[in-house]
Amino acid sequence: MTEQPKATAPTPEKQKRVYVSHTEESRDLAKYVSQKLRDMGIDASSDESNAPEGTELRQWLKDEIGRSDAVVTLVTPNSLESNWMQYEVGLATGLDRLVIPVVVDVKTDQLPEQIATKRTLGLDQLEQIRDMIGKAIAHSSNE
Repeated sequence: MTEQPKATAPTPEKQKRVYVSHTEESRDLAKYVSQKLRDMGIDASSDESNAPEGTELRQWLKDEIGRSDAVVTLVTPNSLESNWMQYEVGLATGLDRLVIPVVVDVKTDQLPEQIATKRTLGLDQLEQIRDMIGKAIAHSSNE
């Protein structure tokens, strides 16, 4: 009697990870977006208060973004003047991470240059983030 090969469970797809960049004024919006992403099966973090006490914020951000597949940056009227938003987008770009701007109450002609060149989404298009990240990961693994 020949032994039947054991059935193996499919290897689960790696959970996608996203850092949600936001200003202090957009903290509640970032929590909302993070929860929506988690509801879609994406590991989303947005709160630097989770950094261990005494951690240098720039290093924590670099580590957090470095562990992420993408950065969702909330582009709001407050963030347009934020040096931190520019820093986080620049850091994500430098680490070769996908940057997905989610634009809220900002007109296209107000977008900073580093955001204006990217595909932007509205809050009603968050479900597209999963597909965008999946395509970016597939593209980078084919290179």
